[in-house]
Amino acid sequence: MITIVDLACGAGLASLGVKRELKRQGIEAQVLLGVDPWGYALASFERNHPEAETVPYTIEEALARGLIPLCDLLLTGPPCQGDSRMGLARGTARRDDLAATKYAALEAGQALSRFMVMEAVGSYWHDWMRHHVAVTRVLQDCALGGYTMRKRLFGLWGFTFLPPILGKAGPGWGAALPAWCWRDSDRELLLTSEAARKTKRLRRAKHSRSPAHAVVGQGGAHQVIEEDGSFVHRLTPEEGLALQGFPAVKLSGDKRRRQTQAGNGWPATFGGWIARAIVLNHEL
Repeated sequence: MITIVDLACGAGLASLGVKRELKRQGIEAQVLLGVDPWGYALASFERNHPEAETVPYTIEEALARGLIPLCDLLLTGPPCQGDSRMGLARGTARRDDLAATKYAALEAGQALSRFMVMEAVGSYWHDWMRHHVAVTRVLQDCALGGYTMRKRLFGLWGFTFLPPILGKAGPGWGAALPAWCWRDSDRELLLTSEAARKTKRLRRAKHSRSPAHAVVGQGGAHQVIEEDGSFVHRLTPEEGLALQGFPAVKLSGDKRRRQTQAGNGWPATFGGWIARAIVLNHEL
């Protein structure tokens, strides 16, 4: 039995990906606790992990109240909105507050778990991660089964060896976007995240509906576009989840809030990688 605690849990996609891969390998897993102050995310977490307890607190509050139990694996992705490029440009970044949250997550992970995985966004935290956690990896969603351009910095504690990242996960376009599948079409259709990695012409392609790469906050959802950059279809939160490898997951809240939860969640590939790392290190 592998026990899991998820701090700043969001909709619980990280722990769901880990749990599914462990189950595939014949190992039982149980999520003990989800911690998140955002009510919509916590409601989604409860739907995805009905066996787990949930508390509507920040990581610091949960740690101070002694609510975090001993576990095998602690997953955490402290909020990063205050560290965004927009926040830096506007002078509203809160890196001191973010550091305090990361220190609380680090303290909980090293004191209460055998393995810890912490996510951060942005190169600013790379040296901090290396100093406190030692093992780091940078993974990009759209390169490994997700649909966003987001690059995630992972800090791992308690792992001696890490397995290779396997190829893309998820059901593919046909299952995720049945109404826009191009199997029988001569057109080349792309996601805006894929177009951004191609020619300058595609990277600069704009439509009147403004295909944004952001998936949280004020950003627009990703779009399906033609090779020339013309608009075809804007992804729904559920389609985004399917592309990430979670076609059956249900989220709480209105469309914008579901979009935020889907974009914040780790692709199933990432959870599977962490699960294989736990199995590898446990066996050794």
